Amino acid sequence: MDVAPVSRGRPLVNFTLRVRALLPLALVFSPLTADAEVRPVAARLIWRAPAGSGCIAATDLEGAVEERLRRRVFAARADVVVEGRVERTEGTWTARLEMRTERGEPIGTREIRSEAESCSGLDESLALVVALMIDVSEERIRLRIPVRRERTRGWHLQTEVGGATALGWLPGFALGLRIGLSVDPPWGWPVLVDGVAWADERVSDAQGGADLEGRQAAVAVCPPIVRGRRLGVAACVGGGAAAIRATGYDFLDNDDGAAVLAFVSAGLRGSFRLAGPLMMEAGVAGTAPLVRHRFFYEDPAGVQRVLYRMHAVAGIATLGLGVAIP
Repeated sequence: MDVAPVSRGRPLVNFTLRVRALLPLALVFSPLTADAEVRPVAARLIWRAPAGSGCIAATDLEGAVEERLRRRVFAARADVVVEGRVERTEGTWTARLEMRTERGEPIGTREIRSEAESCSGLDESLALVVALMIDVSEERIRLRIPVRRERTRGWHLQTEVGGATALGWLPGFALGLRIGLSVDPPWGWPVLVDGVAWADERVSDAQGGADLEGRQAAVAVCPPIVRGRRLGVAACVGGGAAAIRATGYDFLDNDDGAAVLAFVSAGLRGSFRLAGPLMMEAGVAGTAPLVRHRFFYEDPAGVQRVLYRMHAVAGIATLGLGVAIP
């Protein structure tokens, strides 16, 4: 038996104990007082030992503990759980005991070693140590392990304003003004709602041309990838609707018209807290219109001449400032 001697023939079992507060050891392992109103704890034993090793069985260990404490200890509904396992390494039997509350909060650990040929050499020490671990009152367990209440996240809002640029949405590099609102509920993923007003883009050929202006609105779900105190990164997937209006010029008969379309989008967005509630926002996304509209005119011979057709995929980049609430 690997022990530290305190008197001839009387060993102490090696042990380690984790505590959450600097309470006297007597509060942890002292026997119950005679106060009839103090209820001792009920326990549940989880015991693992190698088959055929001669280790004490779980039911025998429970009986030996209850015999020492002279009361019923083990029950299906328990205040604490004692989990033990035995293994043999380099000729030494080692039993590790861990005690925790039913909620899984750790209370303490102990370790017993024996160099006996059989695992049964641990039996008497196991019964003693488990009895000492369990011989505390329910009130003392509550003092030692305060209930930890998780802080629930509240609602978080963030307003955003900034600029946007797109390639493949309108002719050339389109520039626009963007506003957005991010809603982060205490459950689920943040939701981003935004809109962009694109500046006019001009497209023409030898016969004439058209000014194209666009407006779009979108909503996306943004599961966070990084959620830090100052830096946040999220992947966003969503969709929206857009309207593109074309106004002809330099034709004999100038006309105008509008096309409405739906699109899907996916991208990344990041935020960085500058100071207090002030945030910097940036994002990139790819959008794909469900219908690729054409903008064309008919020449004097009645042939359709295409001035512009939307790309199958457009890229959009955004940059701006936001205010987090709260």
